[in-house]
Amino acid sequence: MTVAELLNRPWGYIGPQEVIDDHGLTHCELRISELPGFFVAGETREDVMRELRPALTAFLRSYLDYGEEPPMPLREGWLFGPFGPTKPTLPEAPKIRVNDRSGPQAGSVPSLSIA
Repeated sequence: MTVAELLNRPWGYIGPQEVIDDHGLTHCELRISELPGFFVAGETREDVMRELRPALTAFLRSYLDYGEEPPMPLREGWLFGPFGPTKPTLPEAPKIRVNDRSGPQAGSVPSLSIA
């Protein structure tokens, strides 16, 4: 597998989100749940997103350079990731309807219908 192929895997992105460090300073951070030790930090979300691809490329390349395969994502795919759209593989959510029975049958329990 190449670095380009690895970059397009459906990684579990966490962030970017604001984090307050031990000194009370705020910064933004992004982690990938499947890649222990990987994170990108910056002053703003834009900084993090700008540095994400180069940092992830270097991190994944280090696995390949040592003849190893990085841990792979367990999910099938996302509709959109930080690098653009991926093929949609998520099933459509069922439509849920609550049948309200508060009229003439007062006191009865509402029911759910799943279509």
